[in-house]
Amino acid sequence: QKVESPASGQSRHETIESGNKTYQLVDTSEKRKNLIDFLKKTRELCFDTETTSTDPNYAELVGIAFSYAPNEAYYVPFPADKDEATELMKEFKSVFENDNIQKIGQNIKYDVIVVQKYGVTVKGKFFDTMIAHYLLQLEQRHNLDFLSEKYLNYTPISIETLIGKKGKNQKSMRSIPDKEVYPYACE
Repeated sequence: QKVESPASGQSRHETIESGNKTYQLVDTSEKRKNLIDFLKKTRELCFDTETTSTDPNYAELVGIAFSYAPNEAYYVPFPADKDEATELMKEFKSVFENDNIQKIGQNIKYDVIVVQKYGVTVKGKFFDTMIAHYLLQLEQRHNLDFLSEKYLNYTPISIETLIGKKGKNQKSMRSIPDKEVYPYACE
């Protein structure tokens, strides 16, 4: 439940501007190698794909965010060219196909389908925060913004601030510069 300031009506939830967060844009091969080295050593990681569609069958991969520690996340942008993106995805094969690393996500089936379209099978145990919340609180909403506010006292960046409201004028995530996408994706 939101905590409102009586005087201003503003939410007292934390936002990207508050707190100590480390979000990084991983946009070079050296940075990717360092990230992959860390990810291979974890027992669990959270990942989320940024794509061009809400339908995973038509979605093109724009980037992937990874996190393995609180308030720390990394965003890897992917090229628009499918062959180049598939080559880049091969770098993460040792992470995604590692049975010993649990993969955590919100609606993780979507992300697994997208990754698979780029030639990598996601293996290991899965934990889906949306399904878990559905099982615990059937009558409530299960989207990530709601869960963040309710359980983490955190208001994430709205997707509409990046791509606009649904409709004919809505932009594609692909058209947004990486420097604007990565804080959103890392949250």
